[in-house]
Amino acid sequence: ITKVTANLRLKRAFVLSEAAGRVLKKRKPTAVDFIMEIESTGCGVIENNATRKEEEEEEGNLDSAVVRGCAKVEKWIVCNQLGGGNATIMANDEKLKHMKLVPWAGVAAKVSPIMSTNGSGGGGAAYCFLPLPVHTKLPVHVNGYFELSSNRRDVWWGDDMAGDGRARAEWNKSLVSDIAAICYCRLLAGSIRSQNVTSSTYEHLLPNSSSITGPWEVLINVFFSGITKLPILYSSSTNKWMKPSEVMVLSNDTLSNTSDTSTMTDILTHEKLPLVTFINP
Repeated sequence: ITKVTANLRLKRAFVLSEAAGRVLKKRKPTAVDFIMEIESTGCGVIENNATRKEEEEEEGNLDSAVVRGCAKVEKWIVCNQLGGGNATIMANDEKLKHMKLVPWAGVAAKVSPIMSTNGSGGGGAAYCFLPLPVHTKLPVHVNGYFELSSNRRDVWWGDDMAGDGRARAEWNKSLVSDIAAICYCRLLAGSIRSQNVTSSTYEHLLPNSSSITGPWEVLINVFFSGITKLPILYSSSTNKWMKPSEVMVLSNDTLSNTSDTSTMTDILTHEKLPLVTFINP
């Protein structure tokens, strides 16, 4: 993951124009990942006053975003991909040529300040190049060349369909499972590798699967499978980033049912076992 540059924008434009030319049959998936900063000015931005800034920090009202002069800067990590799995196959299927499918999807997460999934916003949003009135409840935004409902306000989804309706649902499933989920895995691993999240903030990029449904449930199921062998969990007992397949996890449920949690943690830490405890529920 690198910072967004003119060359990167040119690469992204080339990838999208390449998709329009339908030359994907013999090409591997193309990733376009980058870090970008968005600067906000005007109403609602903290004024250019050092004393005021200190007061806000003391009161806990100033988030962790960088403040430059009178502008607030947010840092985002964006991971996109052209092609992958069944999405590429469907995009090149002559029987589906009339649907003009482009296997392009991506995810984006705000890492400074960390984007929250709490509150009425319901976390991340879904996009089909323009925003949809859909909240995914994920800690990331999801963008893709989705097939939409007739009122263009939701992602087409369902199992009991036939013909084009079934193909449209299958297409959306392929986009989230074969492309968007893979981008999500890269985003998490890349955020850790580039030190844009720390051992105390990376948890905010992990989804809470208990309340996620529809296409986003398919996405996180593939995501959880994809991160199994990636070093994306921090173990305080080993002071290392480790793979989920290598660690022991103490969840809140486990801790609440343990009579002496501190003793249990101390024993596991003393034995140098790869222990992971989650700060956030």
